[in-house]
Amino acid sequence: MALQRRMLLAQFARQFRPDPAQLPGLRQHVGQTVVRAGRGIDGHAAHTAHSGAQALQVGAGLLPNVVLMDIGMPFMSGHEACRRMRQQPWGRGIPIIALTGLGQHANRQLTEQAGFDAHLVKPVDMAVLRALLSGGARKSPVGGPAA
Repeated sequence: MALQRRMLLAQFARQFRPDPAQLPGLRQHVGQTVVRAGRGIDGHAAHTAHSGAQALQVGAGLLPNVVLMDIGMPFMSGHEACRRMRQQPWGRGIPIIALTGLGQHANRQLTEQAGFDAHLVKPVDMAVLRALLSGGARKSPVGGPAA
C-alpha cells in the first residue's frame, strides 16, 4: 500500500483574522480553499496549523512532504517559522511554499531569505499550486511572476 503524502497548511487562525471592513482591499483568504482542494491535490492529505509555533509542533509529528505557509501569522511570522523548520531534520529537504497577499520584489526577497522555495500571492491560482505540488516546488523561482 502506498503511503499518502502529507501537506501542512499553516495559516491565520480564525480568531486572529482581521475584519475585512477595517482593511479595504484585503484579498480573499486562501486557507479554506486550499484545505478543501489539498485533500485531492496530487494525493496530499491536508493538515492545518494556525500559528507559526503550532506549525513547528505539528510538522515535527506529521513529517509533511510539503508545507504551505501563510506569512502573516500571529506571534511568529511565516518567515520565522520557515527559518526554524529549515533547522529541523524533517524540514531541510521539503518544499515550503509562501502564501501571502504581498507580491512586491522586496516581499519575494524576504521569503527567499527565509528559506521558502516558492512565493504565491493570494488568491492562489490552483493550477500554479498543483504544478508546484507535482514536483516544481523545489527551488522554483521565488522572484517569479505573481501567482
